[in-house]
Amino acid sequence: MDVDDDDGLSTHFEVGRTAAFSDAVIAIAATLLVLDLRPPHIAPGQTLGRALAVQWPSYVALVSSFLVIGLIWIHHHRLFRLLDRADHTLLNLNLLLMLAVLIVPFPTALLAEYPYERVSAVFYTSVVAANALLFMLIWAHVRRQERLLQPGIPAVVMRLIGLQYRIGVTTYLVLVVVSFVSVHASIAGNILVAVFFALPLNAIKRREPLDRPTR
Repeated sequence: MDVDDDDGLSTHFEVGRTAAFSDAVIAIAATLLVLDLRPPHIAPGQTLGRALAVQWPSYVALVSSFLVIGLIWIHHHRLFRLLDRADHTLLNLNLLLMLAVLIVPFPTALLAEYPYERVSAVFYTSVVAANALLFMLIWAHVRRQERLLQPGIPAVVMRLIGLQYRIGVTTYLVLVVVSFVSVHASIAGNILVAVFFALPLNAIKRREPLDRPTR
């Protein structure tokens, strides 16, 4: 039976419940994205095909946000597979991350409705950057509290995960600045970054040995 340790840290059961709760929140956020798609209103003299084409900002926003949320799920799954247990700080940071995930559909709808407004692009990219920052904060906490991690994790895996998070935060902060200048460039950047960070760790650095334990 799983019980709490004397130091107040939770066991595998709590980590599993946190991961399951997070999966549900992420799934809800992804589902909310499609609710903003509506059949187009056909103006006099307009064809259905033309009316559908006019809604292209909604399609781009949907794809971009789905990639972002999918990326969040991939990294969350990867991170929680490394955990042996959790503490209160980790759970609270994870709740903040889930809040940031649930916010994603709103700037997505805003961007679809106002695709040429800088405010919508800045808001959207800032929310994505906030998610990346929270991942880095979670990882920084886990590294400081290494007893939360499973034993024997290869050192190269630890370094590559930390590198991904640092690059992710830096890149998204740059995209926030870019969104002040070009809405389309910022959205294209979000899509490209999401695709890149969906790659497995060994695609980033293939030649480094993976058999050196961290402890």
